[in-house]
Amino acid sequence: MKTKCVLMGLVLGCVVIGSPVWSQIVYNVNWEETFDNNSFDLPTWEIVEYPDWPGTPTLLVTIEDGPADNDYLQMHETLGVNSGGSAFGLGMADPNDIFTDVRLGATVNINGDASWGHHLLGARARAYPATDLNPSANPGHVADAYVLHIDYEEGPANLVLELEKVIAAQNNMRGGYEVYAVIPGLEHDRSYYAQIDVIGSDPVYITCALFEEKGGDLIVRLPTLVDTNAQDEWEDDAGLPYPQMLVYPALTQGSSGVSGINENEEPIPGYKVSFDDVSSKHDGGPAAVGLSPADGAAEVAWDATLEWVEPSFATGRTLWFGTPGSLQPYSPAGTSYDLPTLQAGQTYEWRVDVNGSSETVTGYTYSFTTEDCIVIDDFESYPLDSSLKLVWDPNAGGAGNIYVETGNVYQGSRAMRLDYNNDSAPFYKEVTRKFDTPQDWLSNNIVALTLAFRGDDNNAQQPLYVRIEDNNGTSHEAAHDKNFAVQTEVYRQGDIELGEFTTNGVDLSQVKKLTFGVGNKTSSPGQGGTNRIYIDFIRLYQPRCLNPDNLDLRGDVNGDCKINLYDLAIMANGWLNDGMAVTP
Repeated sequence: MKTKCVLMGLVLGCVVIGSPVWSQIVYNVNWEETFDNNSFDLPTWEIVEYPDWPGTPTLLVTIEDGPADNDYLQMHETLGVNSGGSAFGLGMADPNDIFTDVRLGATVNINGDASWGHHLLGARARAYPATDLNPSANPGHVADAYVLHIDYEEGPANLVLELEKVIAAQNNMRGGYEVYAVIPGLEHDRSYYAQIDVIGSDPVYITCALFEEKGGDLIVRLPTLVDTNAQDEWEDDAGLPYPQMLVYPALTQGSSGVSGINENEEPIPGYKVSFDDVSSKHDGGPAAVGLSPADGAAEVAWDATLEWVEPSFATGRTLWFGTPGSLQPYSPAGTSYDLPTLQAGQTYEWRVDVNGSSETVTGYTYSFTTEDCIVIDDFESYPLDSSLKLVWDPNAGGAGNIYVETGNVYQGSRAMRLDYNNDSAPFYKEVTRKFDTPQDWLSNNIVALTLAFRGDDNNAQQPLYVRIEDNNGTSHEAAHDKNFAVQTEVYRQGDIELGEFTTNGVDLSQVKKLTFGVGNKTSSPGQGGTNRIYIDFIRLYQPRCLNPDNLDLRGDVNGDCKINLYDLAIMANGWLNDGMAVTP
């Protein structure tokens, strides 16, 4: 049974009306309901409940007086589920207003005891008689929707924001895959503004957020849930409640509604929820979603491409991008943007504001951090000596061999060990990696090749060197300036400026071979026996400041790792400039 509610004083009287026709026409209208002046702004509000037992109605729907005539809607179930009450009540401004891309928002008033605190917002909602699916079902309507819960079922100190996909009034989420957040703080006996955005068809993107108030500061945003027409990893293995339904459908359209819920057998009474300023928008509604890189992503490439998904009303967009507090506007032609080379290890923020025919929707701000280097090899992918030798060839010259090292490592759990004996010709030992595809070491402002190495104090003093060869066969060799470097018993970092190779004719945009070697190639080191070195974590770096002596570099204004007249000139140019400081 469905009810249409009309105002009778402060209590809404409800009369039986026919079931809605599930229209395939997408109206995409925008509406807002304030409940002020003790009345509905929209005349088409309808309330459905499940179960809806025959007899005296137990669900009271009223418009309550608020301060300065800022009135609000209250839904109060007077009985528990086992005592003839309903498990949920769903209010829709008009079930015939069918939305695809939509932003549904409402002010929710968190009050009452723990059993009352179940406020729901349902987007792309559909309510239909239970008998449509199962003749033996309890009377009343069941519902499909993407549902945002705002509740403190575990007590007022534990206010939770949670997203669910509901099919035939059943939670479709797999256990352990809940999308939720505990709201910080304890002062939850107050009002908040809740919001759910839904975009797309297959896949569907659902994003939920909670704000201090409408238009106020963001408190928490849930990760975006992506729903497809297949069984997603977060969907329950048990499937849907009724076999005659499609399996795991994405909800592509529906109405917008607010709801109270309490499926517990006790206590009596059941749910009691309050809503104000309920709005449903298509044009100028949901923000861009599916932002990539994802919020909080780390180790993002220096030449990343930003990508996002826009709502169907979008006629244009503004991309804001930069370091925290310094976002700059860009005007992409589509839903992606190729960034210039980024700085290593830097955190960036970005958002996409979407233009509609009537207004611009400000997007959520995401952040990511770039990788601090490009890893050539960290040796973690080699489980066996044989797999290491498929990549690093130990037969370039000299007597020795290479092994996967699991004891003496710089980072992770593996390194490469090179055992060698240079007592006889050719008086050197090398190991070479040949790249299947030539590597570009000129892009992204790369300036240095860095590796971690260690040796043994029993090693003979010999040169430790690196050779790079390009795809045309041109090569150059750079040696460490200390022959006793191979005697270090702790890992040291070796930094090799790549400009030396370019100066000597190597095309670093076409790097074909990388070789590490030990020995002078002309004579024995004069110390018999096997020597040993370890190599780990070979990387490429952009310009960066190395400060092994931990010097005070706070005065380095221009970031060149030096404090000199250039920094003083920058400071002098802005001397006595006075911004505005906000202090407690």
